[in-house]
Amino acid sequence: MTMVRLLWLLLIAFLVYKLIQSLRHLSGRRAAKADHRGGQGEELVRDPHCGAYFPQSEGVSAVIDGEKHHFCGPECRDKFLHKK
Repeated sequence: MTMVRLLWLLLIAFLVYKLIQSLRHLSGRRAAKADHRGGQGEELVRDPHCGAYFPQSEGVSAVIDGEKHHFCGPECRDKFLHKK
């Protein structure tokens, strides 16, 4: 009888451990989602050279012929300038 009781205790301990582990994982995912949603309201702009969309604050901007253009990075900006 004690062996059966020991097996039950081990099973319950394992299930409690898995429950705590899954709750930690779930709360970590919620925190990551909340961080990700923080920039959701930011405007996306399109790179005129490669066509990629990106948050305006993460790009590089340049005024060319009196018009402001937004680029995903300095490489696309330079290629766009060479093409003009």
